[in-house]
Amino acid sequence: MGKKRFFALVLALTALLGLCLGACAKKEPDEVLSQGMQAFADAVESIHTPITLDSFAEIDSAYLAYSRLEASERESRTVTRCKERLDGYEAEYTALREKADAQKEEAEQAARVREFLEAVDELPAEEDAALGDRTAIDRALRLYASLNEKSANLAEVAEAHARLTALDGLVRELEAQASAEEMQRAADAFIRGVAEIGEVTLDSESAIEDLLADYEGFSEELKAFGGMAEAKRKLDDMYAACRALRDAFDIEKFLSAVDAIGEVTLASEGNLRSAENLYRFMSDEARLDAGVAAAYERLLAARAAFDALFAAEEEKKIARFLAAVDRLPAETEQADVSWFEPLKEVQDAYYELAYESTRLPEVQEALAHWDAVRAAFEALGLEQIPMADPNLLYSGDVPPHLVVQMEERMFEALRTFYGAESMAALAENVIAWLDVYVDGVFVAKTELDVAGLGHIITNSAVLAILKALSGSHSEIVSGASFSFALHFEDKFDRYIPSERTKVSPSTNQFIW
Repeated sequence: MGKKRFFALVLALTALLGLCLGACAKKEPDEVLSQGMQAFADAVESIHTPITLDSFAEIDSAYLAYSRLEASERESRTVTRCKERLDGYEAEYTALREKADAQKEEAEQAARVREFLEAVDELPAEEDAALGDRTAIDRALRLYASLNEKSANLAEVAEAHARLTALDGLVRELEAQASAEEMQRAADAFIRGVAEIGEVTLDSESAIEDLLADYEGFSEELKAFGGMAEAKRKLDDMYAACRALRDAFDIEKFLSAVDAIGEVTLASEGNLRSAENLYRFMSDEARLDAGVAAAYERLLAARAAFDALFAAEEEKKIARFLAAVDRLPAETEQADVSWFEPLKEVQDAYYELAYESTRLPEVQEALAHWDAVRAAFEALGLEQIPMADPNLLYSGDVPPHLVVQMEERMFEALRTFYGAESMAALAENVIAWLDVYVDGVFVAKTELDVAGLGHIITNSAVLAILKALSGSHSEIVSGASFSFALHFEDKFDRYIPSERTKVSPSTNQFIW
């Protein structure tokens, strides 16, 4: 719209509004205006003139008041005249808005034209075209695409676009050439990789599988490249030969694994799992081998036998756990330090259970009682008698001495805890127990002289202890396999007993 025509329209609308102003402001003598009608008339009257781009809110508010009127109210002469006046305001605003939008679009296009021309000016000459120019060319193409038809038809823009198009074509040719060279290199590398495999062995498996994986990732264009089809056929033949070697190897290994199971015991779990894993990863073709099929039947029978043994042993573990819980106090009142050992016995028995066993109703019921007793005990807030890195080893003598490893560190922690300056003072507070195990199973404990504890408990002292205990414990016999641990208890039941020392796993015999 030209400027003269636009201002003529604005003057005409202003004149029309001037004629209507008094009529809208004054109602007809015989009309009664409702509250809504009056609100609409007031909204129109409140619109400031002359109309500007800021008048939108006032005009919109007046139209909102009009939208709330009933159909009969809109037929009122006063409302009709006010509506005509409002429509005139809206037409004037629309004309201003369209002009502003046109000016904004014109300014934006001018900025885009400048940006496009600058982008093209920064491009290299055609003779200097290179692959690295792609980013700058694509940016210039995007800027050109944002221009409207009028801007695109400007002479300087058309000239710049022609230069851009020519440079884009040259770079595309360079890209096509580079792509062909890269494809040739990829094909050569694949063909060379197949040739380098040579004689197929099990050691070739990884290289063959890697090449097959590479091939699957190639484009159809690369797969059709010269020499690729023949190399792929060779690779497939190599893969088939390698699979045959792999199957033969897996069959032999599986048969050996099944033979290694032997008589089924509770210690057979590892051998069973090894054989089962070998069968799981065996190919379908290998599983069809007659020897494999027969061995697999043996494996199934061995697994069934083991599961039966395991179930029976698990029943014993469940019974041990339930019995340990039964030995806990029935009531949770009057908790004291004496609850520690029964609670530890329950904990040790629980951790031996399989997960499935812990979900059994009777175990869950026992767990509830264990938790209640444990909570009552923990509420006491008792400290545990400390020992730093407790360990007990054997000497190289036959029979061996017991060696308290790093005894000063261990005993110093105890003396500090009790505020005792000597082992004699410590003896007034604690009892030292030597725990005796036969074939790894706890059998008995005997009290030691705390004041006399040091780096070594002599073999003669150990032998005397075993002889004394053998009268009341039939498991303790001359020549048995013994192991030992050391721990401390508070004489006055004020603290939780210390941790037991670790014991060297070697077999040690005492003969008397």
